[in-house]
Amino acid sequence: MQTFLIPGGAGVKIFQRGFSLRNTLTSIRSGFLNLGKSFSQYKALYWAGKAKPSLTPIINPKTGQVWKQYTELHHRFIPQRWKWAPNWLKNNRFNLKPVSSLQHAQMDPFRARFVPKWVKEMYNLTWK
Repeated sequence: MQTFLIPGGAGVKIFQRGFSLRNTLTSIRSGFLNLGKSFSQYKALYWAGKAKPSLTPIINPKTGQVWKQYTELHHRFIPQRWKWAPNWLKNNRFNLKPVSSLQHAQMDPFRARFVPKWVKEMYNLTWK
């Protein structure tokens, strides 16, 4: 990079000439990926006008353990973990589907990691 002093107005301005393709592409990519709402923002807006349905908890008949279910938003076509996809593509009404905790675990192996072991055995989630 070369630095030039350019007289202007009340003082002297410093102008740097040079082009970094890498920096330019990085800033374009990060700007493109950050367009749209984040998942937290979309989730807050989605549930703001809706009442969450009450779901029946899953109870283990042998031990009496309880797993409380919630209604969650599942990324249908484009997973949230795909960092290359822009927010507006991942977090929209076509890609997000409200499902119960158990349904989410049955569809998404990444969600199934957080299911209690006894629920995995009860519903045959061993592949996850």
